[in-house]
Amino acid sequence: MAEITINDSPLSEYGAMVLAGSYNSLLTPPQLKEWVTNIPVDGDGTEYIVSGTSYVQERSVSLIFGIKGETKEDFLYKYQQFIDVLQSGIIDLYVPDLGRHYHLKYEGCTTFDHFSLLACQIAVKFIEPNPKKTE
Repeated sequence: MAEITINDSPLSEYGAMVLAGSYNSLLTPPQLKEWVTNIPVDGDGTEYIVSGTSYVQERSVSLIFGIKGETKEDFLYKYQQFIDVLQSGIIDLYVPDLGRHYHLKYEGCTTFDHFSLLACQIAVKFIEPNPKKTE
């Protein structure tokens, strides 16, 4: 089975994995952009200008990662390397199970829990500027 990559590096390089529930965020459909409307002064209601094509808005994506090291030093090294990748700002997350790339912008960490400085769970918030861009 192929491994999830972040900016072309396997998550295992950072001792990281995507935890349960993260696919929910990736698979949730984005909202549509507002329709162009016209409110005529000489008629009732609102007219929607329909072009035949709908467009999606950017969306928030929250993912939960686990990071594990063999020793405290190994964990802290892998953790810092992972954070450095996130803080580079622009992330290409390839998820082979879903057969697509997610082009994300790092926003921040929403929760962090560590376990004896050998492992942690970190929830990360991203913005996906164009949910239809899959390559």
